[in-house]
Amino acid sequence: MKKVLTILGARPQFIKAAALSRAIANNPGLGIAQDILHTGQHYDESLSQVFFDSLSIPKPRWQFILDSSDRPSRMEEMKSKISECVDESRPDAILVYGDTDSTLAGAQVAHEKGITLVHVEAGLRSFDLDMPEEVNRIETDKLSDILIAPTATAIKNLENEGIFGGFLTGDIMHDNAVHFSQSSESTDTVLLTMHRPSNVDDGSRVRRWLESIGNWAKSKGLRVVFPVHPRTKNTIEKEWGDDWKLALSKLHIDAIAPVGYVELLGLINSSKLVVTDSGGVQKESYSCATPAVVIRHNTEWVELLEIGCTVLCPEPEDFSDLAEAQISSKVDTSTQLYGDGKASESILEMLSERLNSSQNGQVVTLNHSNPSPRIEYAAKILFNVCLDVEYKWEEVVDKDKLICEYNGVVKEFSLHPICFSDEFEERLESLDPFSTVIFYAGMWSDVMVKGELDEHNRFVGIEIATPVVEITARQLAKDLGIEVDANTYKYEPTIDVDVAYAFKGRGVVHTGLALVRDFFTFKWAKFSERIGVLFGGRDPYDTYEYLDELHSRNGLQTRAFFLNAPFSKPYDVGLSFTVVEALRNRVEAWGWRTNWHPSYSAMTSIHSGKLEGFKKEALRFNGNISSVRAHFLRSDARHWSSLVDCGIENDYSIGYASSIGFKSGMCRPFPAFDLKRNVELPLTIHPVVVMDSTLKSYLHCDADEAIEKVRMLNSEVRKVGGTMITLFHNTSVSDYAEWEGWRRVYEEIVEICT
Repeated sequence: MKKVLTILGARPQFIKAAALSRAIANNPGLGIAQDILHTGQHYDESLSQVFFDSLSIPKPRWQFILDSSDRPSRMEEMKSKISECVDESRPDAILVYGDTDSTLAGAQVAHEKGITLVHVEAGLRSFDLDMPEEVNRIETDKLSDILIAPTATAIKNLENEGIFGGFLTGDIMHDNAVHFSQSSESTDTVLLTMHRPSNVDDGSRVRRWLESIGNWAKSKGLRVVFPVHPRTKNTIEKEWGDDWKLALSKLHIDAIAPVGYVELLGLINSSKLVVTDSGGVQKESYSCATPAVVIRHNTEWVELLEIGCTVLCPEPEDFSDLAEAQISSKVDTSTQLYGDGKASESILEMLSERLNSSQNGQVVTLNHSNPSPRIEYAAKILFNVCLDVEYKWEEVVDKDKLICEYNGVVKEFSLHPICFSDEFEERLESLDPFSTVIFYAGMWSDVMVKGELDEHNRFVGIEIATPVVEITARQLAKDLGIEVDANTYKYEPTIDVDVAYAFKGRGVVHTGLALVRDFFTFKWAKFSERIGVLFGGRDPYDTYEYLDELHSRNGLQTRAFFLNAPFSKPYDVGLSFTVVEALRNRVEAWGWRTNWHPSYSAMTSIHSGKLEGFKKEALRFNGNISSVRAHFLRSDARHWSSLVDCGIENDYSIGYASSIGFKSGMCRPFPAFDLKRNVELPLTIHPVVVMDSTLKSYLHCDADEAIEKVRMLNSEVRKVGGTMITLFHNTSVSDYAEWEGWRRVYEEIVEICT
């Protein structure tokens, strides 16, 4: 029997704990026991005890009454008291939910005491670091040993931050909504919940929200039901005085005391619209098929925006128009966006397997007296990244051998010198699994060997036709008897936008001169096309709607990298900042992930070691600069530390320009390593398998040859359950000029890879 200490402190956590507590009670054979600790973060009984009573959550073994009022002091008080309870409970794991201060306090105590930390709702991101909850999420995920993610988007967020091995279960809140929800007739009401400091700590802002919401509801003949959070109530009383309820009633807002979870579900079910700043209520609206307006600038539940269940309303002045459109929206729950209502059972089964297996030797044990940073990195790549299995180090006397043991099976390896030094014998066949990682994933040839450079300062390197590191990891797993999940293959199509349009977006002078040139050089077709675009025709390179439809039809997320740099021949020949910015806004509205494509000039700055040019261009890019792909793929392991110094977290540049294959020996995201300093870097590498211009311009493939080469590469990626990243351009799918016929190529590649 394994014991889990569950740390709770706020309303959403009580609700989540109800689902897992039911699963624990209903499945005693899985060998999980639970202690519950209530930090007292929600001190109001109406926001605390009511949930324990109505949801039949086991009584907490400990419940705090916090004395501190300011956040830093309250955090220290919680940590101190949690630490004492942990010593008394002696759990095998500490489980935390969500993103509250209680979550982070529990995570920090678990980390300090070396206890396995389980984070339910890992990987959620609003990408707003001004929100304390966002900081709590990120820090908790970094400390966690077992990450339980509710959605595929959450898994992707973790991987983008270099955190691998997340467990996808569906959403545990949805379990409760399915369990407790009952159908009810719709009433002429709107449900309002509002508690976030950004909305309720400023009296004038609260007034603006309530007046905007109330006046709109009044105009529609609707009443607003408003369970008032204690924090919100304090501000309203200061703003409106003792007669605040009467003032709200005149706005068609009926203020009521906080309600229990089951009652809240009933209100959501019967309302025509939900207005909320709560993450939990957003999801409950989906579970009850009720449209919602989210009165925030962002949300961690982006899937709900994508299907139209929710819409963001940043300011009170925006509310009327957004609510008018949203109230008539139909919410489709048939896709089971957050699972089948059995996430808690999946979580419990996984915890039982992971926690109980540890005592039965089901963790890989590595023995070496003095593992170097390179060996430790290699172990992480082999076991965590490639195989998604746990491992631990144990010290032995024999330092000449590295011993791997799993469930009684032992393998010994004589380690290659590159595991410890910068010396390398030119015999690739002598590489053991750990030095294989160091040589290929560490990109030894780029960093330690002064090989041949092309005209763009890119290493020609050695051609690697298979994901050799991944294959090595799979063979090691086979030798040790480790069962590897065979269903981890993913496909990520990426689009580079170097030249956004062929004719559109140029200035009047440029367009006029181009027309004159086309006319007097007898380029009648181009002259006609340019005129057509001027009069509203589609630009040949405007392939964005086509790409969006193709990817959406195949269930794919589009990631695009935009060149947005000053015009400079011969390589940086994109369009103006305003044109590119407008295009980015256009595709972001469709759900594309848009990232920065550092220019040839910016990467020259990186190559020279003078980072000012790179940083200056980054400041001019009004978007996500944490993920990049270098123009002309001019980034390699020599530059990884410089990228980190410039704030880059994800690099999609590692791939061949003149060939195809697996330049890093990998075909899934992996953490970067600095071989010169012998440290792992906070940078995730997303290796590219194939690029369009490689097939056409370097290898001179015709359409059928290109398709067949990609088919062979994709087969290699699928064999190891990797991630197939393709690099095409908006221009190469245009079927225009030199790219005529390549739209069919891309469509077949998408079909092969999906």
